Amino acid sequence: MFIQIKNFVKQKPTLLRFTLHPIAFIIKWLYGAYLTIRFVDHYQNFPAIKFRKLILVHIKKDRGSKLLINNRLIIEPWQGGIAPSSITIERNAELIIHGLFTVGDDVRISLAPLAKLVLHGTNISSGSGITCKSVILVNKHVEIGKDTIIAWDTFITDCDWHPINGKLKVSPTIIGDHVWIGVGCKILKGALIGQDSIIAPQSVVLAGKYPEKILLAGIPAKVTKTSIDMWGRD
Repeated sequence: MFIQIKNFVKQKPTLLRFTLHPIAFIIKWLYGAYLTIRFVDHYQNFPAIKFRKLILVHIKKDRGSKLLINNRLIIEPWQGGIAPSSITIERNAELIIHGLFTVGDDVRISLAPLAKLVLHGTNISSGSGITCKSVILVNKHVEIGKDTIIAWDTFITDCDWHPINGKLKVSPTIIGDHVWIGVGCKILKGALIGQDSIIAPQSVVLAGKYPEKILLAGIPAKVTKTSIDMWGRD
């Protein structure tokens, strides 16, 4: 009987975590439930925000803003990180999360008024998301495809954020499905990156339409390889 119970618990990860660390599990669940009730406008699962490890997550929403989570936002600090992460959604802006999307520690996501950010996670693996210490700034529209890995110290935006000759330059930034973004990359306004691609560490991707299955590298990033093999997490 004991062996049967042990095997049953092992097959239920949530139950296993509760069994091993009941107080920590309850605190994380309650914090996720509070954030869900307080800030999430639409969700399919409760709580819509789930913590692998407890860190502070600061969420600020202005009037008319929306946070929609169609599966779960998973907070998972990297390598024991404890720095808070933050989500700022200004007036009438909209953040939509599809599937499972993971955010690490010290991540900053900020949407200007009327902006829209779409994050396509995945329904299969928890690997889709942002490792840590990264920034996404949205002025109008940024979209990140499903099953995408964003390494630490990455910067993604659709705007220059400082006007030149009195005019602010804005252009949508769209990252396709299954893209691997290496450490320290900068994805700037107007970058349209095809699916199944890899962006080498420290690269700066400027505006342009980039095909699928390529390796981008350099400052500014150039296509250094085409028809690359399908990459994986193993």
